[in-house]
Amino acid sequence: MCNLYANIATAEAMRRLFQVSADLDRLGNAEPRPAIFPKGLAPVVRLDADGKRELIEEDETELRHTVVTTEANELIRPIHAKGRMPVIIEAPDYETWLSGDPDQAAALIRTFPADRMRIALQGVGEKADRGSDG
Repeated sequence: MCNLYANIATAEAMRRLFQVSADLDRLGNAEPRPAIFPKGLAPVVRLDADGKRELIEEDETELRHTVVTTEANELIRPIHAKGRMPVIIEAPDYETWLSGDPDQAAALIRTFPADRMRIALQGVGEKADRGSDG
């Protein structure tokens, strides 16, 4: 299991970043998540029934999120044995990702530049994906 990803932003920072109004924030005072595991809880920005952005925790609905992955960059490749990483959508592309057509969204699935990332946590007790043997 891979726990290489974190959300260290506060709920307020996520509201500002994703332009979610306070009345559509379902996270409340949720703490940042130093590790996000597959099949675990994670904050999600989605469009509500009126087409407005809302911030939820994925267990609040029967809808589920998934982590869309792409080829790993040079920062992640040495850590992740399967050579993949989550797709990171840049702020100018949020609207296209949330409400564009499938071809427009697919064009945003690409490797994020390693020089724009940093390791947020490392040390004793970390786990790495070692493939089928680990």
